[in-house]
Amino acid sequence: MTLLVPRIIVDEFQIKTVTGSPNQVRRASAHFDQVKSAIRKADGDKRQKDRILDYLSDLDHRIPILGGAAEGALSQIAAIFVFINDHRSE
Repeated sequence: MTLLVPRIIVDEFQIKTVTGSPNQVRRASAHFDQVKSAIRKADGDKRQKDRILDYLSDLDHRIPILGGAAEGALSQIAAIFVFINDHRSE
């Protein structure tokens, strides 16, 4: 079986995965903190705000888990690209 992958796809994939990483998790978490802070300051029903804050906190805690799963998938894709590149001339 042969898998043809254009060079631009491999190059873009490498650029995107290198610039991703734990920094994205920290940035996303910082954004969640800003949103939660704004919600706390806003007027409105306390019960509704508490539900929203709980939901956002839950999502914030899931980010590293989802990031780890995504990182594993990206590592597998990268390994496939390396394999393809190493065997391109065969």
